[in-house]
Amino acid sequence: MTGIKTYSYLCVLVAWLAIYQAGAQGTSAFTYQGQIQDTGTNANGTYTMVFQLFDAASGGNQIGSPNTNTITLVNGLFSVNLDFGAGAFGGTPRWLDITIQNGGASEALTPRVQVLPTPYAQFASVAGSVTNLSFGAGLVVVTNGNNVTVSGTGTTLVDSNNAYFPFCSVGKQVAALNVDANSNGIEYTVLNQPGAGCLTHMYFSGNSVAYMRIRVYVDGEATPSIDMANDLGTGYSFGGYSPSGTTSPPGNSQMGQYGGIYNNYHIPFGNGVRVTVVPMTPPPSPTIWWIISGTSNLPCAVGGYTLPPTARLHLYRNEWLTAQPLQEFNLCNLASGHGMVYQVTVAAQGNANFNFMEGEFRAYVNGSTNAMPISSGTEDFFLGAGYFHQNQIYDGESGGLTSINPASGNYSFSAYRLFTQDPLFYQDGLRLTLRCGEQINGQTLFNPQATSYATYTWVYQW
Repeated sequence: MTGIKTYSYLCVLVAWLAIYQAGAQGTSAFTYQGQIQDTGTNANGTYTMVFQLFDAASGGNQIGSPNTNTITLVNGLFSVNLDFGAGAFGGTPRWLDITIQNGGASEALTPRVQVLPTPYAQFASVAGSVTNLSFGAGLVVVTNGNNVTVSGTGTTLVDSNNAYFPFCSVGKQVAALNVDANSNGIEYTVLNQPGAGCLTHMYFSGNSVAYMRIRVYVDGEATPSIDMANDLGTGYSFGGYSPSGTTSPPGNSQMGQYGGIYNNYHIPFGNGVRVTVVPMTPPPSPTIWWIISGTSNLPCAVGGYTLPPTARLHLYRNEWLTAQPLQEFNLCNLASGHGMVYQVTVAAQGNANFNFMEGEFRAYVNGSTNAMPISSGTEDFFLGAGYFHQNQIYDGESGGLTSINPASGNYSFSAYRLFTQDPLFYQDGLRLTLRCGEQINGQTLFNPQATSYATYTWVYQW
């Protein structure tokens, strides 16, 4: 390692907001976030950072004790908690002295980073032009794959009780859905946000958004806890998503589409979140638009319920499982732990008839081996009786039908069920199942046939 280079303008801005938050909450601790470059590239791997607080830009008196943090960097991003003790910020200027160590190499950041008295005000004025602005209180704009500096962002108001601040990543006409020489999708990062907070909105538009997967890596995951096909993950399949041919598209406060696909799923994270896109098949066009936004330090609330700080959203999938008549299969199987079901999306296709929709959804809660039926039939789970006999697309806050084909030999539908208004909690494990057809008193209802299912089950766990 020939040298470590850092840039810190944004770090100071984030520190201002976090210090103010700490003061409002009656603690001297605050969060400091930034990005490290090692020999010109974003650093990855284990680094040690030593923070000392002084009352002067050089020399001066040290305030409190040094804070040492050993962190694992991904793309150079870091978030650390610092605490220099009560009275460390008394209204006069302070400077952070930062030393970064990697293996046997050590380098001090010069000059020291000034932390101004701004934390004690009830709002923070953002600098008129901030370079290297890639996360925190501001906006990332990507045009044709290049970062563009955002300037003149004005005044950012800070809630005197919570000190929340927004983040947003915007991509405009970006060739993000590319494949290699073997037609394998190349993963492209569209958001990399350090610290703690909650994603609250994702929107994708373009000619190829139904051909891509969205992956959400929470808290430094190597394997994403959320990996979804963009259409089915947001409730659509079998052409239910149509950017040009839909005059009355489905949609509600949680998800929908009109020329693009959006969702307002709340995805909490405690130590950073990264969102990527990757094509599932070579798309007709690699160019997409996107908006991804959220709020740092924001607790996760769903359907009027504020979830515990440790709650994380997980996605469990069956990707086109072929179930035989009367087969009961898992939608999710959690051996232990607490949580809450958020949403279930199902796409199903049968060649012979719709009789597979007699199958009930079942829940095995808190370790019980006794099934609790939670629907009187598959279609009833989505609040549409009689095999969706009206064959009309509908959408609501609790359930919706996003596509249906009642044609003989190609029976199919896709639908969603949201549990925000009637929450399904569990305290010690949960298994959700669906059955392909049904029996009553040992008698099979009608004549269910083998059916192919794609299921997406979203569960908050803590």
